[in-house]
Amino acid sequence: MLPEFSGFDPFFSSSFSEINMNRAELLELANIYGEAFSGAPWFEAWSEQDALLELVQYLSEAKFIVKRGEDGNTLGFGIGLALKDYVGLKDFISLGFVAPESAPRTFYIAELCTKKEARGRGVCTAVVQELIATARDNGYQNIITRTRSDNYGMIRIFEKCGFKQMGSSVVETGGISSERVILSRPT
Repeated sequence: MLPEFSGFDPFFSSSFSEINMNRAELLELANIYGEAFSGAPWFEAWSEQDALLELVQYLSEAKFIVKRGEDGNTLGFGIGLALKDYVGLKDFISLGFVAPESAPRTFYIAELCTKKEARGRGVCTAVVQELIATARDNGYQNIITRTRSDNYGMIRIFEKCGFKQMGSSVVETGGISSERVILSRPT
C-alpha cells in the first residue's frame, strides 16, 4: 500500500526522465489540474500540454504534495514554494500584503487541485494541512495564498485551516479579470 501522502521535491531538467516525478505521474497531475480549472468558478480551457507546461514551471523550486487513496490512485495535489521564488511576488509587495524583507520566510500555496470524484471528501483540506506542515518543517514563518473571491468552498477550507483574509486584488489571467482574496497564516 502506498503512503497517504507523497512529497515530491523534484529538480528541474529538460527531460522528464531526469526528474524525481516520472512523466506518467506528472501527466496524471496535469489532467487533474486541467479538470479542476475547467469547471466553476474558473471556467478556463486547459489542454493536457498547457497544464503540463504550467506544472513544469514549478519543478525547480516547489514542493508537490500528492494525496492518494488507499488504492494508490491520486485524488488531488497541492504545490507550494518560497514566496521569493513566485512570479507574483511583486504584486503581493506592491499591494502591501507582504513586506519585501519577509518574502524569503513566507511560503506560497500556488496550486490546489482535486479530482472531481474526490471532491467533498476532505482531500483538499488534507493537502492544505500537509502544505502547512511542509512550510513549518522547512523553516517558513508565514504562509500566503490567494483564490477567486467567488470560490467560497476554497475560502472555507483555508479558513478552517487557520488562514485569515487580508484583503483582495484584481488579477488578470488570459485576458480575464477576476477578484482574488488573499489569505495568510503563521506556520
